[in-house]
This record gives sequence, structure tokens and C-alpha cells, in this order.
Amino acid sequence: MFDSIDSRHALAAAALLGLAACKGEVDSNGPTTPFEGNPERGEELFRFGTFGNEGFWSGAAGLATGIANADLTLRDALDLGLQIDAESLPGDPPLLPVAGGGGGTLALDDPAVFADVLAEGGVLGLVPMDEDDDGIFDPLMGDTIGISCALCHAIVDGAVLSDPSTGGAIGARMDGPAPKKIDLGDLFALADNSRALYPYLPQDHETIGGEPIGRTGAFVGPNSTEAEVDALLRDDADIPRGMWDMVPDGIGAPVVLPPAYDIRRGILYGVAGTYTNPFDLYNDHVTIGLDPTSLVTVGGSVFMDRIGLGIGTEIRGEYDAILSATGVQPPIGGFPYIEAEATGQEATTSSPVGLRIDLIDMRHIGSYMAFLLPPPAEFGDPVARARGEAIYDANCAVCHADPFGVDYAGGTSILDLYPNYAPTQLLQRGFPLTDVLDDRLTTYDDRVVLFDRLFSVAQVPLEPRTFATPKLRGLHMCDKYLHDGSIGSLEELLDPARGPVAPHPIYLADPIDRGDVIEYLMKR
Repeated sequence: MFDSIDSRHALAAAALLGLAACKGEVDSNGPTTPFEGNPERGEELFRFGTFGNEGFWSGAAGLATGIANADLTLRDALDLGLQIDAESLPGDPPLLPVAGGGGGTLALDDPAVFADVLAEGGVLGLVPMDEDDDGIFDPLMGDTIGISCALCHAIVDGAVLSDPSTGGAIGARMDGPAPKKIDLGDLFALADNSRALYPYLPQDHETIGGEPIGRTGAFVGPNSTEAEVDALLRDDADIPRGMWDMVPDGIGAPVVLPPAYDIRRGILYGVAGTYTNPFDLYNDHVTIGLDPTSLVTVGGSVFMDRIGLGIGTEIRGEYDAILSATGVQPPIGGFPYIEAEATGQEATTSSPVGLRIDLIDMRHIGSYMAFLLPPPAEFGDPVARARGEAIYDANCAVCHADPFGVDYAGGTSILDLYPNYAPTQLLQRGFPLTDVLDDRLTTYDDRVVLFDRLFSVAQVPLEPRTFATPKLRGLHMCDKYLHDGSIGSLEELLDPARGPVAPHPIYLADPIDRGDVIEYLMKR
């Protein structure tokens, strides 16, 4: 495992991009623009690349020692919704229940077995780093864990063992699909210093009124204890399974880890459609999302001031104080831990905090992901599918285009998606930024309260905000709908019983029509 990466550079960039694809499923259309990289190297980076973020996750947050001290077992990992590569299991066959009988259950409850699996890189997305090169992975002796794309954007097929209630599974790797029930909040609460995650948790900043914005009203502050932060992380009402928030705005707005695949240039990425180039989104997630200490750098200060001189300064100052109070030591040369080049151009789409990861690595991972598709759906009724396709074309395609084609429809106004939108102005920002607006009656707009299209030179403050319109291929891999996870099924989403002013009020009144469209989107 330790020799599989010839560089510490990681492309964990796609960590909240949501890349739902199964290796081996190839889109015959191909990407609209070649990425000119090496797909094999891209696969390696996708699975095991960290880009140096182990410095944050293990050095600042203490995730490696927290996991080690928790004496986790494979059963615990399954409860967290983690995905285990069966090739990393001990024994031949592994000491687990297998089809047709045989095996045993010892491996599920033995912390030593989980430690061995983790050391082999068998927990998808948790990448072990043998810092002293002694051939032994031991976090209590200074070895570290970083995070790769695979934590949030890969699953296993569950052929060895699967827990439907938690989504945890053991089997063969399937790169891309989001583990829809992974409990990232509980996982990160294991860290010794989970306060290091402060920018991504709901806060109560005076700059925007002092009332926290989030799912429940819960919040943490600069003086919150480790136990208080852990309690919020473990509360499924604040951070539901299969969701996370990587936007450092002090707002509790976790989003569903969205399936994505067929990565192309020239479309909108991110919930708010902030980026039109996937490389820019990768870079954002690597340099900020997977190492928020970049916010307390000079470039991070410029970026946070771009958000708003009040709120950005407040978040950055409190985070700096937390890092100091919890004894977090910067690496040689200063924060961040992520390995990236300084650009000298902060607060831009290409380098929000003035850092840019290696373009060659981005091309590699883009080449790997550009042709990936979700695992095939089960076969359905071809007659119902044909009816559903016609109904979809007449009612849905204007926004979502062909769910199995190559075109994207761009963005959709929040006024069309949420007719009852009635926000309150919390903070004025200068042109070309929108003002900070929040509708206190819904979580639906929370993702764009501060992080709408911050970098758009064409943005006009008086124009309504937009959400990026997602592709619909791969819906059979999902169990939550809308970015805030507020809808539990396609039947519920399309049923007019939700009301004319609910988020996404686009309905099919006839139950038979609804069933046919669902058949078209969910089956083959």
C-alpha cells in the first residue's frame, strides 16, 4: 500500500464534487473535451491521493490517533457506513460470512483486524501514511491518515457483506458512486481535535444578525468544547448520513453527496454553479475543503474578505484563535498543509486562496473520471419506460436535458425552484456580489446565502440566484433528493401533494405518469 503512491500529491479534490461512476462502464460518447491525462494514474490518485491533507486530518484534527484510540472493529466501520475493499481482508477466504456458508465472525469484532485492513488501504478513502518508512502503520507512533476522493465517491459491491441499514459494505471497489449512508459526522467526531473543522459547522456570527443559520438552530462558537463540537457532529439532525458541508461560511448547510460522472468542461459545478471548469472545483476542494487551514493564510484572508469584510473576517479570526488554543502547529513554511503552488491571484475561480494544485495531476484524474458511468440499473418494463421517456421529454427535459445524453442545461433560478422564496437581507456586499440573503423558513437556500456565484464578473446583485441543474443519470443510486436531502423518493418529489410553493414544485398529477417517468429514470 505504502509503495502504491510515488508522490504525496493527492487529488482528493473531488471529495464533495460527487462522482458516481463504476470503473469499467464507459460512455461511448466520451468527454466533450479531452483531459489529456493518464487514466491509470488518475485511478491511483482518485483512490489513494491525498495531496498532503494528512497534515490537516492527522496533524491538526487528530483523526489518525482518534481512530486508533477508538479501537474500531469492522462492525464499527460498517455502522459508520464505511466501504471496505475485500482484497484487504486477512485470511483466504476472509474470516467473514460468505455466500453459501463458511467463514466466521471473528474478523468483524477484532480491532486488530480493522487496524490491519486500514493499514492495507482497505477502508475506501482513508489513506494510511507510513511517515517513518518502517513498514509498520501505527498512528500512535506518528503515522498519519489522509483523505482521498474515494471516501465520499466510491463504494464496494457488498459481495462479501452488506448492511442495508447503514450502507456499510465489504466487497469489490466501484469508483464513483457516493456511499449514500456514510456517517461523516460520526467519523470526524472520532478526531482528537474536531474543533479544527470549525469553518464547516454552523455558527452564530454577529455580523449577520447573531442567529445561526442551519438545519436545527444548533451551533458552535470559538469557545465551544471538544465535547460540544462532537455532539453536533454526531447529531443526525444537523449532519445527516450521506451529507457533508465543505463550504467555510459558518452556515450549517450540508448537502447530499451527489452522484456525478461523465466529467466535462463548460458546465456548472457546485450546488450554486460557482465553477464552469471542473479543475477549478477540484482545486477548491483540495486547497480549502480538505485543508481549511488555508483560510488563515494571507491568501485565505483575501478570499474571506471577498465573502464580506464582516463575516469573512469574523470566521477567519475565530478559526485562527481555535487553532492556536488547541495547540495546532503549522508545518514548516506555515499553513496550509496541502501541497500547492502560490498563484498570487487570490479570490479567483482558479485559486480562491491563491493556491493551485498540479495541473498534470488534475488532467490524470479528469481522464480517469471523464468516461466513468454509474453501475447499471436493474431491468424494468420497456413499455412503461417508453411512456415515461415521452412524459419526461415534455415536462422535465427543458431543465435537465437528456438524462442519458451529453448535454447540460446550466442553471435554474431559485425563484423557479422555490416560489415561496422570501429572504431577509443580512449583509450588504459591493458590486458585483449579491447581498447576503437568507430565507429563515427553509434550508433550501442555505447553500447560497454566502457562497453563491462569488467569482462571476457578470453577476448582478439584483438578479435572482441560481442553482446548477444536475444530470439525472444514476438516480437509482440515490436515496435522497434535492441538494438539502429534504425529499426521500422520486415519488414524493413528483407528487403535487407537496404543494405549489414547496422547493422544486414540478409535479406530475397522474400517478400512472409519475410511475412511468420513475421507471424511465430508475431502470433500464
